[in-house]
Amino acid sequence: MRLWSPALGCLLAAHAAAQTSFVVDASGGAGSQFLDIQAAIQAVPSGSVLLVRPGSYSPIVIDGKGLVVLCDPGAVIAPPAFYADGPFLSIVDTQPGQIVVVSGLGFGPIGAQFH
Repeated sequence: MRLWSPALGCLLAAHAAAQTSFVVDASGGAGSQFLDIQAAIQAVPSGSVLLVRPGSYSPIVIDGKGLVVLCDPGAVIAPPAFYADGPFLSIVDTQPGQIVVVSGLGFGPIGAQFH
């Protein structure tokens, strides 16, 4: 009986890649890959996990991807003064099976935490 096949190897590799974690840190601290949540959302593959450190971030749009966004206390969407209209967070065009989780993200002025 054959326990390993190239197809199974590809499936396992795809599953592992889909669960990759990336660190977002507005101050560019050690180990971070991105300075802004939106830049991370656009760059990472669907199924990724974004670990967001405290800081002030611009409004975000998750478009057609499944993502998990886990924020430390103090991670806040604080739009610039000229951003009077529009949502702080939009999730659009997800497909069946694409899961989006956003946890711990604050909205409002820098330092505010609304859940």
